[in-house]
Amino acid sequence: MRNLLGSKLRLIFVLSLGLLLLASCSQGAGDPATVVQDYLAALVAKDDLAAVNLSCAAWEANAEVEGAAFEGVEVVLEDVACAVAEESGDSATVSCSGLIAFSYAGGENEEIDLSSRDYSLVLEGGEWRMCGYQ
Repeated sequence: MRNLLGSKLRLIFVLSLGLLLLASCSQGAGDPATVVQDYLAALVAKDDLAAVNLSCAAWEANAEVEGAAFEGVEVVLEDVACAVAEESGDSATVSCSGLIAFSYAGGENEEIDLSSRDYSLVLEGGEWRMCGYQ
């Protein structure tokens, strides 16, 4: 009887541990395309902290520079849509369409065509992070 109870407890423990591992693996990483859209939205909102938090460690300084480039500028995202072009292990490439439209006070309107570059992402700390352009 005692041996049977011990076996049941071990089985319950192993099953519980397995469920915890499955739950932890299914959370976190998210969608690389959503990360790029959130990164672009953070830049346009002039939220440098959010842009840095969405960046890999190697891209954080670039995120700050990109955010600073829009200071003092009216800027909007237009018709942005992003999709994963390639995903392999801990890296992904995202392609987007749409524009970042901006204008300086009293200046002419300018645009950045988002389809002119692909976005590189890496899986870092269990999350997809923006990590440059291709």
